[in-house]
Amino acid sequence: MNSATIAIFTDNFYGIAAAIFFLISHAFVSSALFLLLGALYSRYHTRTSRYFRGLVLLLPVFVSLLLLFTLANIAVPASAPYFSELLTAIAALLTNPFLAITTSSAILLVPSYAFLY
Repeated sequence: MNSATIAIFTDNFYGIAAAIFFLISHAFVSSALFLLLGALYSRYHTRTSRYFRGLVLLLPVFVSLLLLFTLANIAVPASAPYFSELLTAIAALLTNPFLAITTSSAILLVPSYAFLY
């Protein structure tokens, strides 16, 4: 969400387009993840990921969708959030180079935190 806020405050075309694209893609990706994880919780009545180890053998399509949306959530290249973050970096570069460096470092640090968690 911080990249959408930065994109809005750049106040140029790329920034507004990036914010709109980010909010739409975030709505779809987050909704899909909540739906998938809610289905897991309703089936197993736990949120502990240790109990989901053999899930790929039982539900391969489900796990594939979960992986796809999880990767889209951290904005891997060729996903919708990645393009919005790229547009945000372009808008920040057009506004202020220091803002572009700060935004790019945030775009790199947030997915790395997601991998650690």
